[in-house]
Amino acid sequence: MDIAGIRNTIKENISLLTPREIRILDLRFGVSDGRRRTLQDAADCLNVEGYWNVEGYLSRITRERVRLIEKQALKKIGLYDILAGAF
Repeated sequence: MDIAGIRNTIKENISLLTPREIRILDLRFGVSDGRRRTLQDAADCLNVEGYWNVEGYLSRITRERVRLIEKQALKKIGLYDILAGAF
């Protein structure tokens, strides 16, 4: 599957995702602006925007946490098995 197909699948299944998952997939796959970001770039962007954890505290997000949220979101929309190892 090419990047355009990935972006379309994300857009078609956006209702299944949380706002945080949407933002991370947007950053990682360039859904809104066409610019794909690395895990570290995505984490840095989220840290500038502010990341609120479940307890309601502003905290920093690591690239590993971005990777885990991305994985969870891709599983929700059925892309994880297709993309495993591709990126």
